[in-house]
Amino acid sequence: MAGSVVGRGTMGLGTWFKISALISIALTGGGQIREGGERRMNFCHRFFSKYAIRIHGGRATSVKGRMTSSKLRELEKICRETGVQKGEIWSNGVDRVTFSAGIPDAIHQLLRNCIFEIWR
Repeated sequence: MAGSVVGRGTMGLGTWFKISALISIALTGGGQIREGGERRMNFCHRFFSKYAIRIHGGRATSVKGRMTSSKLRELEKICRETGVQKGEIWSNGVDRVTFSAGIPDAIHQLLRNCIFEIWR
C-alpha cells in the first residue's frame, strides 16, 4: 500500500526499532572492540536474544532472562572442566544458541545440551 505509515504494515513498531538499531550499528562500525582488536557483535546478540549468559573467570551469570543458580552451576562446571574462562552464550529460548568467540567450537554441543535441558 503506497504511503503506508510505519507500524500499520506487516511489521510492528518493535520490529522497525530493531531494524533501525541494527542499521545504526552497521553504519557506525558495530560491535565492541575486545582484546586483540577482535570485533564482536555482542550487542546485537544480546538485543535479539531471550536469554544471555556471561562466563567470566569461570563463573556463569545470567545477564538476560531468568535462570536458576543450580543450572548456572552446571554451566560453570562444564566451563571449568573444559578450561573456558571467558565468553557469552545467547539463545532465543526455543531452538537457537549462539556462542561468543571465547567459547571453543568443540564444546558448543555440550553447552547446548545443558542449556536446552534448562528450558524444557
